[in-house]
Amino acid sequence: MLELLGGGVAGLVSYFLLMLKYGALRESAGTVVLICSAIGLVFLVGAGLDYGSGRRDFAAVVRLLVFYAGFVVAYAIHLWRRRASGDSQRRAALLAEQRFAELAARAASPQFELPVHGSAQVFLRVGAFGIGACLVLLGRVEGSALMITGGVGLAAAAALLLLHSVPTLGRPRLVVTPAGFRLPLAPMVAWQLVEGIWLEQNRHNQQVIAHKLLFYVPTLPDWIGRFPWFMKLLYPLRTRQGKRRLAAVLAHSSEDPDVVYRLARHLWKQSTGRDYPWFPDMKEEAAAAYRQSDEHFARLRDYSGTDLTEVARLAGALERNAAVMRADLQQRASRLRWMGVAFIVVAIALIAGALVAP
Repeated sequence: MLELLGGGVAGLVSYFLLMLKYGALRESAGTVVLICSAIGLVFLVGAGLDYGSGRRDFAAVVRLLVFYAGFVVAYAIHLWRRRASGDSQRRAALLAEQRFAELAARAASPQFELPVHGSAQVFLRVGAFGIGACLVLLGRVEGSALMITGGVGLAAAAALLLLHSVPTLGRPRLVVTPAGFRLPLAPMVAWQLVEGIWLEQNRHNQQVIAHKLLFYVPTLPDWIGRFPWFMKLLYPLRTRQGKRRLAAVLAHSSEDPDVVYRLARHLWKQSTGRDYPWFPDMKEEAAAAYRQSDEHFARLRDYSGTDLTEVARLAGALERNAAVMRADLQQRASRLRWMGVAFIVVAIALIAGALVAP
C-alpha cells in the first residue's frame, strides 16, 4: 500500500511543480500548499494504518517525511527565486524608464543621435556555413544527392549572409534621430515614410535571445535601389508584406530594446503626430485604416470651425475606418479559431491511428 501511495503522491507533486514552473498557479500559492499538505496527510495516514496493522515499517514513514520535507524546501526555493526575479524585473523596469526619460529629453535637440550597437551574429553564420560544408562531405561519403544539395544551399546562404555582415562590423545596428532612422550601410529613412513600428521577440526555451525592431514603410519598393547590394539582391525573394518592411536585429544591444522601441515611437509621433498600433500580421487595408483614423481624429480634435458638414464628414470617415479595423480583428480571431480546430482534428486523427494500428 505504501508503494502505491508513494507513486500517487510523487505524480501529484510532480504535477503541481510543473504547474508552478509554468505559472499556472502563480497567484494561488496558498491553495498549492493546502493541497500538498492534504496529500502529505493522506500519505502519513496510510503509513500509520500499515504500521498499526503490524507492519511496523518505520523506514517507510521516514521516507515519506523526507519526501514531503523535500517538496516544502523545493517550494520555498521556488518562492525565493520568483521573488528575486520579480525584484530584478522591477529594478530593470525602473532603470529602463529612467533611461527612456533621459533619451526623450535629449531627443528634443535636432542634433540628437542614438547609435545602438549589437551583435552582427557572424559566428552564427560561420557555424551555419560549417554545417553546410559538413553536409556536403557526408553526402559525398554516403552518396546522398539530397544531403549534398541541402549542404550547398545552406553554405551558399551562410556565405551571402557573411558577405553582408562583415562590412557592418563595428557599425551600429541602428541609428535613431529626430529626423528618422538608419540601418548599417543604408540611407536615412525619414519618419514621414514610416507607418508602423513593432518590437518582436525571438525566444528559445522560454528565453529571449534577440529582438527585432520592424518598421512598416509602404513606399520602400520605390527607393530600394538606394540600399546596399545585399538588400537589393534578396529583395525580389521577399514576400509581398516583407517588401514594405525594414528590420533591425538587436542581439546583445548596447541599449535596452524596449527603450529603443519606445524612443522610436516617441520620435515618430514627435515628427508625424502618428501614434496608432501596428503589428506584422496586420493587413495593408487595416494599417491604412489605423493611419487614416489617427489623422481624422486629430483633425476632429483640433477643428475649431462651425461647419457641421466637415464634422460629419470626419465622423463618417472615422466610422468607416473603425469598420475596417473591426473586420480585421474578426478575421484574425476566426483564423486562430480554425487553427485550433485543425490542431485538435490532427491530434485526434494521430491518436486514433495509433490505437487502431496493429
